[in-house]
Amino acid sequence: MANAPTQMPNEPPAAGQKDAMDMHEIASHLLELLPEADRAAALPLFVQVILPAELRGLETHPNPERYTELVWTALADELRLSEPRARKDTVRMQRARAQLRQSSAIALHLGVARYILAHPEAEATAGHWLSPAAKVWIARGQDQVVLEAVEQLNHLERWGEQTQVTHSQLYAAHQSTWHHARLTLQSAVSGSFETTGGSMADFVRSVGGQSQSIRLGG
Repeated sequence: MANAPTQMPNEPPAAGQKDAMDMHEIASHLLELLPEADRAAALPLFVQVILPAELRGLETHPNPERYTELVWTALADELRLSEPRARKDTVRMQRARAQLRQSSAIALHLGVARYILAHPEAEATAGHWLSPAAKVWIARGQDQVVLEAVEQLNHLERWGEQTQVTHSQLYAAHQSTWHHARLTLQSAVSGSFETTGGSMADFVRSVGGQSQSIRLGG
């Protein structure tokens, strides 16, 4: 763009440019905060994992430009708080956090689908819980939901084991999210929702079901 040189490299893209940007363009501004030697390895982490998770729901947000700016600013601020040579580790932390957010979202889709497959009458009152992704899993049927839930549960268990070692502070800060996603996936596998937690417990109660919400200490 003709005016690109006048924009500071540590600033988010100008508001008027937001609607024309894709993940690569947003990532390029974040990459400017990294040492040049680390940028190639960081690009796919931003484009394939971090930004898709952080910008989830952007298409339905009432102010997508502002939402994108807030996400960019938060990620950039985390990078600036690190010494330049340590910023590749900050990107790995951001990736791990994004992976958990994505797993938590998938767990809820699968949990809602499994519940509605077992309780079809709940679909009429599911409201916003019945996301497009949940509808896809309902259409695929119970066996496919269970298979995917098992795979996601295995992935989540590995995430917990690895993150406790590589990013212990991140794990401690998001431990309740991890446990709630784990409970939801276990329910999606077993079909039992009497004991769950987080958003899954909220959903079950919202459609008239019984669920004892697990409260995690910490």
